[in-house]
Amino acid sequence: MFFKGDSAYQSDEKWWKAAQEADQAKVDKGGNTAAPVDPGEQPTDDIDIYAPPSSNGTTAQPAPAAKPAAAQPPTQQDSNVDTLTQASTLVESLSGEYGYGKSAPLKIRAYAFNGPGRIIKDGKSVPCLLFQDANECDFFFDKSHPIVAEYPLAPQDLLTLYLAERFKARDHLSDLVETFSSIYANKFKDTRVERGVLQDRAYNIIEDLRLRFEEYLAPVASDVLQVIHESAGDVEETTVSLIDNADLLELFLKKDPKAIKVIGYIPERTLPRLLERFPEHLLDKKVFSLPFMQIALPDDKATSRARTEARRRIQSYLEDVVSLLTSNLARASKDELKRASLSLALLQDCIVQ
Repeated sequence: MFFKGDSAYQSDEKWWKAAQEADQAKVDKGGNTAAPVDPGEQPTDDIDIYAPPSSNGTTAQPAPAAKPAAAQPPTQQDSNVDTLTQASTLVESLSGEYGYGKSAPLKIRAYAFNGPGRIIKDGKSVPCLLFQDANECDFFFDKSHPIVAEYPLAPQDLLTLYLAERFKARDHLSDLVETFSSIYANKFKDTRVERGVLQDRAYNIIEDLRLRFEEYLAPVASDVLQVIHESAGDVEETTVSLIDNADLLELFLKKDPKAIKVIGYIPERTLPRLLERFPEHLLDKKVFSLPFMQIALPDDKATSRARTEARRRIQSYLEDVVSLLTSNLARASKDELKRASLSLALLQDCIVQ
């Protein structure tokens, strides 16, 4: 147009606009003159619906259905007096009247829960439960519960805590610990870890065992006297103890079987030696409840090992109890006294009642 002399294109403005339009047409590639695009019946960005079917002939599988929510475990029903009583054993040593101050005491029936299952409260396992009806209470405890089985807590500790809380609320007391301490000290004096108390308990057990040893070792009296005479120290102490009993002393020195009553005078340390030498006469529910000759395995060596283990167990308890009477406990720590107390309890549990 410029070269044809068109006046409209003689200036740069018209010419420059025409050049811009030509450049834009190249960029659009004719899009501004194309027919409108058909969006189809299902406008979507998913191109898979336009792809040809798979060559292996398989068809698309539907999405898996959502899994149902996991079923919640049923809530455990709380324990009640009737079901617990049927599954428990009455514990006489914990049962009885518990009081504080001048108010009426509470009468407690204590039970050891034997299962199956657990003691349940509010849908959870608990170590114990106390049911109260006026002044009568039923207390149930589960020794297999972790808080009792794995920690230094005893059923009487839990019972006393329950009672202290009840007395505090009933009598409007100000100090729970003072109430707990008073109940515990009055009711469980035998559990006191104090050397005088422990020695008294040990003395009573040893004196009882002397009588039982005398009875069950009478058939082998000659052998028993021979074992006693194997230790010069034991013979000397026994002789001193028999100075006021000349007849028995004479029989003892002659190793006469009639001197079996000397077991009442021998040193305490001699009793574990007699147990070691004559277990077949003292175990098997005679003096002690643990089996010995009742243990009979197909293999003789296995039988011997099992019998030795049973005898050693009782002997270790007995030696600990004897040490209470022969050792100086004036400087014994609380842990040492607790061990002695535990040995006393274990030995007493093994003695045939």
